[in-house]
Amino acid sequence: MVLIDNFKVMDISDNFFDAHSIGDDATHSMFCWWDFKEHYSNSERMMKETMSEKEIYMTTVMSKLGLLAKDFVGIEYWWSTRKVGGGLAVHQDKDEMLYEREKIMVHPLMSIVTFPKEALVEGGDHFFVDEKFGTKEMDFQNFTESMYQRISYKHNRLIIVSPGNLFHGVLPIERGERSAFVMNLWDRKVESWQQQ
Repeated sequence: MVLIDNFKVMDISDNFFDAHSIGDDATHSMFCWWDFKEHYSNSERMMKETMSEKEIYMTTVMSKLGLLAKDFVGIEYWWSTRKVGGGLAVHQDKDEMLYEREKIMVHPLMSIVTFPKEALVEGGDHFFVDEKFGTKEMDFQNFTESMYQRISYKHNRLIIVSPGNLFHGVLPIERGERSAFVMNLWDRKVESWQQQ
């Protein structure tokens, strides 16, 4: 896992975190798929003319991290804002449809989490768990500091999660609104997007 502070990607628009409500304590976008290889093969000029704000954002992140030339087929991405009381239970990122259909666990190569919106946030730490300590939904409440890593919200903070199979979640927000943009980098097209 890598943590980089002051990782400014670009100025984002006011509607960058547009999403639908999933309860009183969170808004969440749909999960999206971007055929990275297809877009990367185009010229930079053409890319900027045809890409959405979020695609430009992702390309900039990948470029700044030196990942543009890597062998990623696509990026599964989403964004969310969690409010006071909101959190996220411990889980693994995976090919959800493949797991639902065949109970086969396939994970992204890595995940990248960014916090591009300035906000005062208390709580809402991103936490990571070693599988041997247990992964039941609320087990994290009984973990000691030596059993998992916590990373607090900070504007322009970037987290690289590698390998992409780490158990993780978000502790409840105590104050403010925590806005995150997440990219899962894949070396294959996940089942959820095969038909699209």
